[in-house]
Amino acid sequence: MPATGRELSYPDFLRLVREEDGRRAVAPLLREWFGCRVTGKGETTRIVDAKRLAVDMRSLHLRIQDDESKQRSLYQVAMTLWR
Repeated sequence: MPATGRELSYPDFLRLVREEDGRRAVAPLLREWFGCRVTGKGETTRIVDAKRLAVDMRSLHLRIQDDESKQRSLYQVAMTLWR
């Protein structure tokens, strides 16, 4: 993965999907990009596909980081929330 300056670590990705404000911002993107939903709260948060099967969040994070436009969008969400 080339360094872009917009990388988010896996713990940062988890923070986004687990915290309420981040979840509200990220859930629509995950639905649009991958057809996934965010379920649960806090430590019990899961991302599920259209069949309600759990999606591996680490793999999903890597897919986002490997796509420049998705990476940029996720980074912008995080910076909006965390600044």
